[in-house]
Amino acid sequence: MSDTPKIHPHLRVLLVENDPMILQMLADDLRTAHHEVETANDGLEGLRKFQAGEWDVVVTDRLMPTLDGEKLAAAIKAINPNTQIVLMTGLAGELRDPSAYAAILEKPFRIDALLRAISGSPPP
Repeated sequence: MSDTPKIHPHLRVLLVENDPMILQMLADDLRTAHHEVETANDGLEGLRKFQAGEWDVVVTDRLMPTLDGEKLAAAIKAINPNTQIVLMTGLAGELRDPSAYAAILEKPFRIDALLRAISGSPPP
């Protein structure tokens, strides 16, 4: 085995969250981890930005007005079934399609959990 540390590539992340404080905090944390981040304040804006760009991963809140995170995920998967989606939720309960997500993070979570989720690394 090599002692070379595993290098995670810099990712293009679309971050969709309707709480401005959480959106800014997570965007800052992802940028600090050297990821390229575009933000959207709701699901409709997130869908428009998804359609207009190329993304390695979409991180979305579950509960948002107009277009919630589950509907956003379904729309994204209809466009590109290979898109990795991480769902953030503070709402316990069944999801319409849990298989649509690369990871599901229950709020509150630590930033290292989000970084592992977007990189596809398993939890410790």
